[in-house]
Amino acid sequence: MDTYVGKPQTIKKVNENIVLNAIASSPGVSQVQIADSTGLSLQTVNKVVRSLEEKGSVICTGISTYTGGRRARVYEVNENKGYIVCIYIQGDQFHCKITNIMEKEIISQIYHRNQDLDWSGNLLKVLETMTRKIDAERIEIIGIAVPGTVTNNRIYNIPAIPEWEGMDLKDLISRKYPCRVWIENDIKSATMGACSQFLHENNQNMAYISILDHIGSAIIINRKLYNSCNSFAGELAYMALGEYNRKPNQCGCADAILAQALETGNKDGIITLVARLLVNICCVMDPDLMVVATPHLSKDDIPKIQSEISNYIHSDYVPAIIIDDVIAEKNLDGIISLCRNKIEAAVQIIKA
Repeated sequence: MDTYVGKPQTIKKVNENIVLNAIASSPGVSQVQIADSTGLSLQTVNKVVRSLEEKGSVICTGISTYTGGRRARVYEVNENKGYIVCIYIQGDQFHCKITNIMEKEIISQIYHRNQDLDWSGNLLKVLETMTRKIDAERIEIIGIAVPGTVTNNRIYNIPAIPEWEGMDLKDLISRKYPCRVWIENDIKSATMGACSQFLHENNQNMAYISILDHIGSAIIINRKLYNSCNSFAGELAYMALGEYNRKPNQCGCADAILAQALETGNKDGIITLVARLLVNICCVMDPDLMVVATPHLSKDDIPKIQSEISNYIHSDYVPAIIIDDVIAEKNLDGIISLCRNKIEAAVQIIKA
């Protein structure tokens, strides 16, 4: 049996997460059933359930069906204990949604940027308008998906919102809202939104590529979002696809090729670009699936992409390719899913 090292408070938090996840995955479960499924002692489970009930995290929903002996109390997660508030920024629009902690929608709204305010002013105004409709003290987490790289809560490579370059957006929001705040790259959020649609037990690894006016990407490995050292993994816009001498504040090589193809209406150029990006992805991570979210191509273009890819690698090494629509609502659900994961994340413990 593995031995774990941790302070009493750490072990308590871990046990709470174990029990809470057991209840969330099997609503209407009894303490005996929790003990059986988790391997925790019944005494520990009873103590943890009591603590979670006092905090309002779980609620007793009744008594189990009689099967002989004493009837047991059964529990469910208290879905309405708190709120998840999320915003996905696309163009000049703020796509907003408030859910309970189980991701059930409470409020959904789209706000357009007010040109009289800067981007920070717009964001705070949208948050104020949204949270006015709920009890703000019960907000568990606020999540913001931005069109840029996020490293240690600071935003970089965000040409769509240059005033946020190098800014700690979490600090701005935390000054007004005492809850947890999570700032995430918009493509990573969109990738999580695509996960629930395309991944299943036979597809564990996926590359997601977004091609609008710029190129973005994120990677799923073993059904989990891959977070690299500097959060730069997936920045395909900067992939070297030819001779290119990038200057400061200039777009990457792949983005420059895309811009030229869009400007001239060269669809074949976009297909060639996508094929080369996918070849490189196949060579690096060999995913089960590659999803290209773009309005510039359709599923009818997949054979052409595959043909271009065959110029570089054998078809045996090319996974399934999906051309997907760009849907802000689905991308918004991705940041909500990420925020819920943050709420449920267990404390990391170290094996002795």
